Amino acid sequence: MLAVTAALAVISYYALRWWYVWTYGNLPAVFLMPILELILWLIFLQILLISFIETFRFRRFGYIALRPIGIQLIAGLIAVLFPFTSAWLKVDFALKRQHREEIVRKVNSGRLKRTSKTIRA
Repeated sequence: MLAVTAALAVISYYALRWWYVWTYGNLPAVFLMPILELILWLIFLQILLISFIETFRFRRFGYIALRPIGIQLIAGLIAVLFPFTSAWLKVDFALKRQHREEIVRKVNSGRLKRTSKTIRA
């Protein structure tokens, strides 16, 4: 159960970190996120170490003893290899596309004036 909790915590952090930054948009959160990430990974690695120790302790149960290690290794690979930021951007673009197109129509028709002469990508 501890392995599942650690795995869900790490995956949830990576899946929801940009939602938190974009929703609340406060600067201290941006600077505290690397510290939170470090703490999460240290806890994750500590539980992984405990899982290795417990696997050798309960090796008489066979493959069942490998479940916590398997869960954590899979979660670690997902957290490291899955492009959460790219997935979040695609979802955000799809959900807010109509609003963006409406703003472009207003700018092109002259109903909405640009406040700056520089255009940012």
